[in-house]
Amino acid sequence: DPAPAASAFRLFECVWQEASPEVASGLRFTLDTRDFADPSSGRKLGLGSSAALAVALSALLQPRDRLEKAALAAHRRFQDGSGSGVDIAVAAHGGLLGFRNGHSENRVWPAGLCLQLFWSGTPVSTPGKIRQLEQQLSNPARQPSLAALCSASAELAASWEAAEATGVLAQYLSYNAALRAFDRDQALGIYHGGHEDMHALASRHDVVYKPCGAGGGDIGAALAIDAGALARFARAARPLGFAALDARLDCAGCTANGRQV
Repeated sequence: DPAPAASAFRLFECVWQEASPEVASGLRFTLDTRDFADPSSGRKLGLGSSAALAVALSALLQPRDRLEKAALAAHRRFQDGSGSGVDIAVAAHGGLLGFRNGHSENRVWPAGLCLQLFWSGTPVSTPGKIRQLEQQLSNPARQPSLAALCSASAELAASWEAAEATGVLAQYLSYNAALRAFDRDQALGIYHGGHEDMHALASRHDVVYKPCGAGGGDIGAALAIDAGALARFARAARPLGFAALDARLDCAGCTANGRQV
């Protein structure tokens, strides 16, 4: 196989520079993020592979009490200063988290709520979308839709904190309306890449659907109380080019030798 390009090691270099470890002898690393890629095409799924790798490397090179802070600093350097840190928090802690202003709190998954993640087949650059949004928000006329989305996000976060499945699903209807309005106003294309069709399909199957991350491709999430309805939705999504992923909630977070770091 040909040697990887120098850019393939940039994340490793960012983590290493943040740690500045004193190495007494040679080290050998095997970095494997194949579970974060589509096995047939090799394209990234958009599940936060770089954040997971930053956390795993930082756990090896950093003291435990610096793990999350160091991984976040390295990951932001890798992404040229962008990123909220939520992917780092999820990789470090696992489980369901509430995340606001750089701080995470544990949440309880609502009883009876079913989740299915879908791969659109189209990878998207999140940093590129963030830069585009920053340019858009320099225009004050575009800021009200952001305020409306923040308000809807706060209400949705409160419904997750209450951990009641029907309340979460009901709140997603308001949140999706705010997200779609925000998307149109900012011209970000969050619902491009097939997400608009998935959203319409979900409404016909008693399922709530939303794009994840920057949208425009990558991953989407579907939620329902009826597991059968979710399975039927997954089958109906195949002709749209969306594949249901075998991904489940992992409550362990970062582990070493089977123990949580």
